[in-house]
Amino acid sequence: MSPTWLVVCSCGWERGLLVLLLLVSCSRAESAGPFEEGLRLYEAGRRGEAIPYFDRAVAADPKRKEAWLYRGRAYGETKNDGEAFRSYEQALRLDPCYAEAFFQRGRTYLWESRPEQAIREYTSAIRCDPKVAKYYLHRASVHHQSFTPDMLTDQVHYRAALGDYAEAIRLDPKNWNAFASRCAFHYDFLNYPAGVADCTEAIRLHPNDAALYANRAAIFHALGRPQEARADAARAVGLNPAMRDFINETVRAHDQAEATRRRMLEEFRAGAGSGRDPCRSYSGNAQQACRAHDMPAASRLQGGAGTQEDHQKYGR
Repeated sequence: MSPTWLVVCSCGWERGLLVLLLLVSCSRAESAGPFEEGLRLYEAGRRGEAIPYFDRAVAADPKRKEAWLYRGRAYGETKNDGEAFRSYEQALRLDPCYAEAFFQRGRTYLWESRPEQAIREYTSAIRCDPKVAKYYLHRASVHHQSFTPDMLTDQVHYRAALGDYAEAIRLDPKNWNAFASRCAFHYDFLNYPAGVADCTEAIRLHPNDAALYANRAAIFHALGRPQEARADAARAVGLNPAMRDFINETVRAHDQAEATRRRMLEEFRAGAGSGRDPCRSYSGNAQQACRAHDMPAASRLQGGAGTQEDHQKYGR
């Protein structure tokens, strides 16, 4: 079964969607040097216009690490990853434990679809500043998206994601997005009661977000609680009519996945109850997965669609 991701508002891998803490604040009343003017434009969402000012700022003061940091952010968010990486490297030369530079470089690796490098950068950010919730939250997101729910829950990514979500929430217990992200995580791993609890807390903290009600509606459906599912769906659609399609698609994907799981389980039990080897219809690595009762992996391997993790786990 491929994962069905719930709507998560700030840990995706898309450029420009993350709402991040700024390290430097600046009012227009202050002297507008090149860095300050670049920062003003950056904060206004005018990334491309900010770049020349950050270029001038680092030329005027090449030892100003914040200027290199924001130069990297502006270049990264305008899809010039090479200049972004160069900027973060310069910032880290000035401060080898500059947590925010590691963090932003991790984001850039994600945009290049290099999750392992992103995890390393987020880990370095945490080492340098272990009390920043967003570093754990973003690392959890990468772990979450680095594997599928069909894998057994003793896998490294699963444990790491769960631990990072917990630490992010401990550090920032009013971060509604952390609860929303962990809600999606629990949904993907079929822990529906925990998902409801996290979505409910996210809604308490951020009560007018359509996506949160849509997510909880999908989980209530999975739990067989149709009245509550309909109430949340109505609330979501009332806030944002576009949520109707998302809810319908999520529910449809869940029902199809459940039907597949039930069919595979019935086939396995039928084979075991008859005294026949229930895995005899599988071969090679697929049979190894079947004997481990990992039927989704067995199905993928038998059909030639096994993941790299499947082959590593069940290879001979």
